[in-house]
Amino acid sequence: HCRKDGSSFPVEVSSQCTSIGNEKVIICFVRDISDRKKAEKKIRASELKYRTLFMNMQNGYVYYKILYKDKVPDDLKFVEVNDYYASLFDMKKEEIIGKKQSLLFPNSRGFLDRVLIHDYDKLVNGETIHFDEHYSALYKKWLLLTAYMPEPGYLVTVLMDVTKIKQTEIKLLAAKEAAEAANKAKSEFLANMSHEIRTPINGMVGMVDLTLMTKLSEEQRENLITAKACANNLLNIINDILDFSKMEAGKLSIEKVSFNIRELIEEIIKTHTKKVEEKGLDFTYSFSSSIPQILIGDPQRIRQVLNNLIGNAIKFTERGGITVDVKKLSMKANEITLKFSVIDTGIGISKEDIGILFKSFSQVESSFTKKFAGTGLGLAISKNLVEKMGGKVDVESTKDVGSTFYFILSFQVGTDSQSNKLFIPHIEKSIKPLKILLAEDDPVNQQVLLKFLKEQGHEVMTADHGGMVLELLDRKDFEVILMDIHMPHMNGVEATQKIRQMDSTKRHIPIVAVTAHALQGDKERFLNLGFDEYITKPIQLESLFEVLDRIGNLNTNPRPVEAYSSNLQEISSNSASISKETLKEYIKQVDFLIGELEDAVRRNNLLVIEKLAHEIKLSAIDHEDHDLKDYAFRVELASRRGDISESYEGTKKIRAYFGFLEKAK
Repeated sequence: HCRKDGSSFPVEVSSQCTSIGNEKVIICFVRDISDRKKAEKKIRASELKYRTLFMNMQNGYVYYKILYKDKVPDDLKFVEVNDYYASLFDMKKEEIIGKKQSLLFPNSRGFLDRVLIHDYDKLVNGETIHFDEHYSALYKKWLLLTAYMPEPGYLVTVLMDVTKIKQTEIKLLAAKEAAEAANKAKSEFLANMSHEIRTPINGMVGMVDLTLMTKLSEEQRENLITAKACANNLLNIINDILDFSKMEAGKLSIEKVSFNIRELIEEIIKTHTKKVEEKGLDFTYSFSSSIPQILIGDPQRIRQVLNNLIGNAIKFTERGGITVDVKKLSMKANEITLKFSVIDTGIGISKEDIGILFKSFSQVESSFTKKFAGTGLGLAISKNLVEKMGGKVDVESTKDVGSTFYFILSFQVGTDSQSNKLFIPHIEKSIKPLKILLAEDDPVNQQVLLKFLKEQGHEVMTADHGGMVLELLDRKDFEVILMDIHMPHMNGVEATQKIRQMDSTKRHIPIVAVTAHALQGDKERFLNLGFDEYITKPIQLESLFEVLDRIGNLNTNPRPVEAYSSNLQEISSNSASISKETLKEYIKQVDFLIGELEDAVRRNNLLVIEKLAHEIKLSAIDHEDHDLKDYAFRVELASRRGDISESYEGTKKIRAYFGFLEKAK
């Protein structure tokens, strides 16, 4: 229509003929549809925009019409595709539009079944269906597909070519597997190196211990104690290498135990004295008298750091002397801060070279590489150790004048020393001598262990390999087997697994892994392989005898549970020295733990079973309840072996025994 001013506007006209009196007239209704036309224009523009977007996006876009057969979805017909979709399959759009999916892509039956049968209801309800990535051997592409239903009777799919992403993933996975293989090879190398070195050290320390048990002059005794300390220092060097690997993996652990700080420093000084004297150097140390004797920290890590710093000072000092100084910096309440310094008059370090000192595998001057051999790991490990203990390490040095390496650590003040002092071995006769089969292929280690065990009163037979162990078990009964791991013909793990296959419910021979495998996780691995206990080389006699005492108690069978039904008076008399209140609290505590244990057994949770059985055992030991201790210990060992059946039977016995104990109170 036109306006008076000559402008026009869109209208919608509807006309109708009608009568008004005797006259026929036409009634016209005119509606201005300018707004509607504007809206339609916007919609068309929007459609064009999104159509352009879909048609030009770098993903394959398809608009299908769903074809039905007997009112059941049967196939799809291409209504619209974008250029990218056509290019994915090296086709033209005209070759695709109007065709059926099943005819154009005969191998796509799985896709059709998914969208037209299995997930059809989901699509109708507005859900988007995602397909897993799929490799098309025909087109040599990795494809990722999603589908949704924009309106009834139609389907839209978006297809993404993820070939490059997948190829990158495959390369990364291959690189990861290669790195893991390299890491595994390194771990195996470290484990084997640890084993090969620890085995002869065990013989060295054992022979020193045997000699210390004989009549010696005071000088001979002091020399042997120093030799033993040096052997342990050699072991610490091995640990340095292993520690570097642990640092890389983030698995380095720091202990907190009580130790005698003065004794530790004096022992460290003593082990380096001979080397200093050989070079004609002065060697002194000072120790603040106000430092408490007993501190809580990690003495072995402190020993590692000081040994490294003193060793470096000796290496790089040709004249003058070396001083080790330990002084108190501050003390607040129960915490003390100490500064450990190693001062030398050696070659010194220039300011520009100090920055590389604490980096792995770094040496200050290549001109000194041959004269001053080393890996360059020591200071890097020392820095990591000090920082792990919450301290800091630094150096002050002047070229051709000397250096002062120092580190600062804080400690809690202790009350009782648990230091690892090198005691002269003392062997007491065992209360319960055992029939022991010792499996060890190294003749020196075999000789050392044989001597120690016989000194304790045990009856011992030896085997050089796992096959001999099995032969001896056929001819003779043993109460415990001490099993080395690395042996010729048949190793300790194979022998243990064969023995476990021969075990019956009535007979289980305790087997102790005596091994140089001492990396983190080795103990748990051997316990899971069927061993009952685990001892590392070099063997600490106290640890060995403690294990044998436990096994001796285990082999002293507790009375059958049934015996308590007619003997309640005896249980009461065992508790005569315990107050009723204490006994009541003990029974309450054990009742709770047994309930938790029964729940863990029902859930087949072996880790929790072992933990709870151990707690029950400790509680029984505290209250001198030897029978409950033995029942709990059996469950603890069964869970370590992964024997849920024996754990279940043992738990039933604990509950039955506890029932009698409750009546006895």
